[in-house]
Amino acid sequence: MTPEDFSENRPTRIVHTAGPTEVLYCADGSASLLRCRNARGSFEVLVAADRVAALVPAIVASEALSLSGYWRRRSSGYRKDGSRNYIWTLVLLDLAEAVTSQAA
Repeated sequence: MTPEDFSENRPTRIVHTAGPTEVLYCADGSASLLRCRNARGSFEVLVAADRVAALVPAIVASEALSLSGYWRRRSSGYRKDGSRNYIWTLVLLDLAEAVTSQAA
């Protein structure tokens, strides 16, 4: 199944990256987890196993991209007060080079 199959009609969002990308997890034949940054801070990006070879090198090599996908939250354990801690992760559908405006 593809990420589109799991989207459950979630709205697709475009998120711009600015800065280096960190590979959190990448193994042969499985999905990859990356940490990207933008003006709002850092966020995680999940890349499906069948798209890793095509998309991960482009994401790591470029500092300014427009990523399209949908947001999912995943649990990352518990806080000291006992409440759940969640991390929002962008499930990547596609990417494009970011359009930047340059002043003349």
